[in-house]
Amino acid sequence: MIDAGKAKINVQNRLTPTFADFQKLLQNFFISGDVDKTIQELSENYEKDGKSKLLPGFEK
Repeated sequence: MIDAGKAKINVQNRLTPTFADFQKLLQNFFISGDVDKTIQELSENYEKDGKSKLLPGFEK
């Protein structure tokens, strides 16, 4: 469905409140302008959230 353009992924609905620091990450990005740091923090939070939910592909 996504590849066909009939659906979109809504990342925020899949994430826990601990990962919802997304707004904080964006704010820090706009202040610092450090893309690499923001992507690294986003990735770390995403992996941590996936592991805590025991999602496939997020082995501990």
